[in-house]
Amino acid sequence: AYDVEYGLVGSEMCIRGRGRVACARRDYSEAEGRLDAALTAARDLRHPWLEGQVLLNQLALYRLSANADCFLALYEQFVPHCQAINDRWTAAAGQVEAAEMFVQLGAWARGKRLIEAATVAADALAAALLKVRLLLLAARLHLDGGEPGYADAAGQALPIAARLGVAHILAEAWLLTGLLRQR
Repeated sequence: AYDVEYGLVGSEMCIRGRGRVACARRDYSEAEGRLDAALTAARDLRHPWLEGQVLLNQLALYRLSANADCFLALYEQFVPHCQAINDRWTAAAGQVEAAEMFVQLGAWARGKRLIEAATVAADALAAALLKVRLLLLAARLHLDGGEPGYADAAGQALPIAARLGVAHILAEAWLLTGLLRQR
């Protein structure tokens, strides 16, 4: 529905999706090349929403490939872009990516601040998928970083994950709930 609202056609969606496929295969160099090409196409089309989506996918790529330097440099471009076009959902999704990156790096305090900011944004947008990702990240922060305020995060995520029906998110919620109960 979001793609239709912004007037994306099949070829634009295809451009954006090819980088995701390569990234899912863990072919990070191919994914980076395809996403760079998609960013060029989005800019040539003068389509700022599509550009934001490609930037978001690039953030995810850099997080998944643990390329912190590229992630941080891109995030500095991403935030003002989303603000300029008033794209609150994409901005919140980028905050989730950033929070995951900082937790992944063991930068607990910065990860916690981003989780809290992104949670406010996700709640304001009623974005259940972002909310559940944040709750699961908070549970990991509790397990890995000893953050006491997030002890029940996995338990809160479980019913949302079940309602959404996204298998890998539901599996992660079950796993984290079990790990927290074992403590």
